[in-house]
Amino acid sequence: MWTDKVTLYIDNSSLRLLVIRSQRIQKWAEIQLEPGLIKDGTVIDELKVANHIKQLIDSQNVRQKNIILGYSGLHSLTRPGILPLLSKKMLSEAVAREARRVLPAQMDQLYLSWCNLPGPKNRSHIFLVATPRKAADSLVKTVRAAGLNPSRMALKPLALTKVLPENNAILLDMQSAEFDIVIMVEGVPQPIRTVTFPNEELTLAQKIELMAADLDRTIKFFDTNNPEKPLDVATPIYVSGDMINQPELQATLSTKTGRKVVPLTVRIKGAEQVDTSRYMVNIAMAFDSPASPRWSTFPVANLNVLPTCYLPKPLSLTKIVGLPAGVTVAAICIPLILTMHNSSNVISDLQHNLDTTNQIYNQKVLQKQNLKKAVGELEKEVAAIKTDYATIKRSLDSLSTQQEIVNGDLAVALNGPMANIDLTNVRESGGNMIIQGTSTNEDSVLSFARYLDQTGRFSSTIVSSFVVNDTATNQTPTTLQNIGFTITLQRKGK
Repeated sequence: MWTDKVTLYIDNSSLRLLVIRSQRIQKWAEIQLEPGLIKDGTVIDELKVANHIKQLIDSQNVRQKNIILGYSGLHSLTRPGILPLLSKKMLSEAVAREARRVLPAQMDQLYLSWCNLPGPKNRSHIFLVATPRKAADSLVKTVRAAGLNPSRMALKPLALTKVLPENNAILLDMQSAEFDIVIMVEGVPQPIRTVTFPNEELTLAQKIELMAADLDRTIKFFDTNNPEKPLDVATPIYVSGDMINQPELQATLSTKTGRKVVPLTVRIKGAEQVDTSRYMVNIAMAFDSPASPRWSTFPVANLNVLPTCYLPKPLSLTKIVGLPAGVTVAAICIPLILTMHNSSNVISDLQHNLDTTNQIYNQKVLQKQNLKKAVGELEKEVAAIKTDYATIKRSLDSLSTQQEIVNGDLAVALNGPMANIDLTNVRESGGNMIIQGTSTNEDSVLSFARYLDQTGRFSSTIVSSFVVNDTATNQTPTTLQNIGFTITLQRKGK
């Protein structure tokens, strides 16, 4: 299950090294980074960070150069998708086209990685991961400057799902500056969110409050997009990072979400010596053998997101076989020269075979003439089919264009200021986008509507419904506002 592996995880504030040898954790160490060396996953000062990596490697006397590199996954995008059944070459082109269609970013700013998923044989099920080029380039260049060679690259939230023991689960990883939410259904992460805290001075209780609220919005978003199969209320939450050794925080989260909360663990020799709240992602990156229910979808969690341009170059076939080939050619040519001496007797037999072949050829020519006539009739039928196909394709292209516009509008809306706002319904009506939700703050609703108007995607933004309900209870005598609102967005050119 395990081989000798060196894992290095890099985020904005630290470097974490862990070495596994002979199925046991052998070495681990961490270095805290000065603020500003890495920002949003992008290395700002490559030389200083490379020197810190050298210091970390030397402190543990690590000699192996090939490593598994991990990073936070901030600003990375993931999507499952379904495509027609295609050949391997055509599938690669179709995946790139699908990425341009569904990902809300410019593809020239991203590196694209993908893998196949199990599914019906008449469709290609895929999983896409897009990583920012700037971040990936800076990380790989920095690691190489430190004398190391990344053979694999992993996204933290995706790697952590490798050690989840079941196919249906929620993963919540809390770090000092950010947290990850992964909803995994039938072994496939959908969706994955990496969110930064407003500031690192928040108390643990405040962080739990923020994470619970964001988790609730994420689950509602999943249920809205999967109305035929919403997330089961029995789906457990597995926590990692700063929450692993905090049972009171786990209990608070369970109360707020109404779900069972379980600390994420992994069985490996030597784990009892290591603070798994800090090194779980390193362990997960080296993990190669999933629990039995996870075999079919494990390639998703184990996806190598190292850009193709940085993958190890394959050995040249010429270099491998050059010298042996020369010896082999000499050994073959000598017997051939001797064989040519006896070849004249074979020529007469070949001539007889040629005459027979000519007779068969003449018969085939006659058959070809008959087939050509049949082909002409079929070509007329094909022309009629092509006309029908062109009509259908125009309709499908129109639907695809409309879908792309709707997806873009939805992505813009969900990236708006969501403080104190819960969206309850997002739908299309007559070419307009209608958003409904609730809020406890009138200014938050107006700020959200103003943001939508300033995106420039819509010709008008109308708060078409705004209902304020004041409530008070015996336990809470203070009057509370519960604002229901509806925002109607008209697209430009409509």
